[in-house]
Amino acid sequence: MITNNESVTNVCNTRRGLTKREGLFLEDATRINKQEQRPFSFRDFSGLSQGNFRQIILRLHDQIEVVYKSRPCFYKIKGMELPGDNHRITQRVMGDEVFHLLNKLKDQPPKIHDLKLKFFSDLHNLLIIHGCSIDPSNKSIKINVPSFDNNVIVKFLVYPKIVQVDIGCTFKPFVYDIPGVIDLTFVLGRAWGYIDTITNYEAKFPPVGEWIVTHYHFGKDGTEQYSGQMFHYSWDDVSSGLVRFYSKTMPNGRIIPRIEQIVTPKISLDQELDRIVMDAKC
Repeated sequence: MITNNESVTNVCNTRRGLTKREGLFLEDATRINKQEQRPFSFRDFSGLSQGNFRQIILRLHDQIEVVYKSRPCFYKIKGMELPGDNHRITQRVMGDEVFHLLNKLKDQPPKIHDLKLKFFSDLHNLLIIHGCSIDPSNKSIKINVPSFDNNVIVKFLVYPKIVQVDIGCTFKPFVYDIPGVIDLTFVLGRAWGYIDTITNYEAKFPPVGEWIVTHYHFGKDGTEQYSGQMFHYSWDDVSSGLVRFYSKTMPNGRIIPRIEQIVTPKISLDQELDRIVMDAKC
């Protein structure tokens, strides 16, 4: 079995000749497998229709494999190790144990992680002037913001007219409350300041509050360590879409239950933060 680092390297090495969309797809798929330690489905790619998702899976069939068939179907990058690979993630009903875990989660505060935002800007041209290199496969410029916390990683993907901001925090989600709002705005403000610094304060882009929130995972984490068989359930909820309930291995080796759904607000950060504050007051 190859290591996850080797798997990521192999994926990157095969990107020559890929379309921009395929390159971004592989990057996101690799991140989900490696950082979130779970398989992915079409619900993780809000910008793709089911038809487009299936087409990409077919074109990348030599790099992607099915983890298990269901509705939706779940996949991973070939060679990537996921929790449960050695003892097969169960989809069988575990009876009282599942209900016990779900019941315990009711008392936990809601949290959000793995956020994506975007804004329109000519930052791409300015970064070229300042010597940043371009990915020839999709013309993007990747800017990794220096992190003060290894569990909160911020990355800018800068394209000619649009900038995508990714906040990877699967191991340290932001609590969905007023202190969580403060923590999130601090992280984004720090990222904004870093871009300002590397462009000698010449960058022009909208205030952080006007950035559009396109995606995040909303859910709850258990506090009790789980010692049973690794599991992953998913089901469609009429009002909220796909819901996932699965076991997650944390950096310290503890395994906890997590329940989450993917949210795609497509509203400004200010609007999203106002919503969080209002929910916190209820």
